[in-house]
Amino acid sequence: MRLIIVGDSFADNNRINKKSGYVTEEQLPFLWSEKLKDQLQPDQYYNFGTCATGSTVAIQHVRDMQVQSDDILIAILSVHDTDDPIFDNLGYQEEIHSLPAHSIVMHVEYDERLAHPYTLPLSLFDISWNEIRASYDEIKTRRWDKRVNHLSWVNHVNLTQSILSMLGSNNNIGYDDFEFKMITLDEAYHPDLYDTRTFIYD
Repeated sequence: MRLIIVGDSFADNNRINKKSGYVTEEQLPFLWSEKLKDQLQPDQYYNFGTCATGSTVAIQHVRDMQVQSDDILIAILSVHDTDDPIFDNLGYQEEIHSLPAHSIVMHVEYDERLAHPYTLPLSLFDISWNEIRASYDEIKTRRWDKRVNHLSWVNHVNLTQSILSMLGSNNNIGYDDFEFKMITLDEAYHPDLYDTRTFIYD
């Protein structure tokens, strides 16, 4: 069995961002992707998660891998390279779920139109920002996330459990399965300011 992970900075197990640098050997075992690998014990493991990339890169990795029926595919679809993320990501999601592999799809921005038994019914974006004891307007002024995959360690654990639950055909997952409002803005982000209304991937 192969475990294949594709996506953006929510999946990248190598680089955090330009400011925070790279994932350390000490941090690596705490990542949801590594925890999932340890739980599933695949024969082969591929993580193509790459900061600052969008769904078109993710889906190309999926196509290149020519997935088989005994593969497990975890795909994160982002809003980074599209003007219509719901329409585009719905098409990518349908393609992924039509493959012979056991596939799980997660979205940076989830919408009810993306509902599927093997799609996480939550926005990774909301899980990330709701960890922070600050308003959206305050968070949006910060540029560089300190957290690996934009998540605190406790929510790496919770995301791993959610994926395992979906692999077991249980999609009854809610935001109350994650920890919220437990870190400060300065704990989550470097102090550099950036006036933006969009989520920062790089």
